[in-house]
Amino acid sequence: MSKEFETVAYTKLKHIRVFVNNIIYRNYHLHGETEILCVVRGSCAVNLAGRSIAADTGDVILLNPHESHEIVSGGGGADFIVLQLSRHLFQDYYPAMESSYFAENDIGKALGDKKAEFWNLALHLTQNYIEAKSGFQLRCVAAAAAILALLFENVPHTLCSEVEYLDRKKAVARTERLAAYIDENYRYGISLSALAEKEGLTPTYLSHFFVDKFGVTFREYVNNIRFENALRLMSAPKMSMIEIAMQSGFSDVKYMTRTFAARFGCTPKEYRKNRQSLPDSRRSAVGELEKEYEKAESLSLLNKAKDLLT
Repeated sequence: MSKEFETVAYTKLKHIRVFVNNIIYRNYHLHGETEILCVVRGSCAVNLAGRSIAADTGDVILLNPHESHEIVSGGGGADFIVLQLSRHLFQDYYPAMESSYFAENDIGKALGDKKAEFWNLALHLTQNYIEAKSGFQLRCVAAAAAILALLFENVPHTLCSEVEYLDRKKAVARTERLAAYIDENYRYGISLSALAEKEGLTPTYLSHFFVDKFGVTFREYVNNIRFENALRLMSAPKMSMIEIAMQSGFSDVKYMTRTFAARFGCTPKEYRKNRQSLPDSRRSAVGELEKEYEKAESLSLLNKAKDLLT
């Protein structure tokens, strides 16, 4: 089970992480970085608190730090370049970045005729990061600086006050606790009232907190966790639908079936059948729900993206 509060590991370059991946489904989650999703193949829906953004090949979606989001692609998934930039990047040169939040998530739309410039920079950053040739660190930092300058010049954004910033930090800490508890207990009967008591809150307050911070109700969030687990178990052909439903925390197969119909427009059996008809290379991605491509695959997709998007 993937953690719904994601900790980004900067293994290659401090404050910058770049990768190319395939996503079938990613439940609501959040992290402390500014994340930019660049769609290089396929289409998806990026769901935020109170709104959904449809994204196709060539579109670019920005997620602010600690902004909960869900990604739904279905089928064989969609391929993305993912740029994750720490709020502390360039803090000595542009400290406002740490407490700035972009008002527009669909930055491809906000950039207008500057969108091609963004894609050139994103592809340049990604290729240098993945190839990691001599001096790549300088080229990556230069590209990241140019991307951020382009965004701050063209995308509406606001600067939080110190009080707002501290309130956000408190809310993030509570969100982490809630996500961890649900991740450990989603297979069992967990209730909003029990969780509220654990946090020392009223059920009404916690209910509003979930919608505000997670983008969905408490019950929807728990069902999303169960759905995500059921999708993974679909790759085990010997497991029956009853077994998958029970191990995922669904009360019965009918309930699980309704969830599949709402998300992917098909039954669990139809999803498994469609998955098995895919080529082996695509099937592995479906089984994993989210797959980070290796170096050769990533560079191949980048070359295709260059021809298509620049």
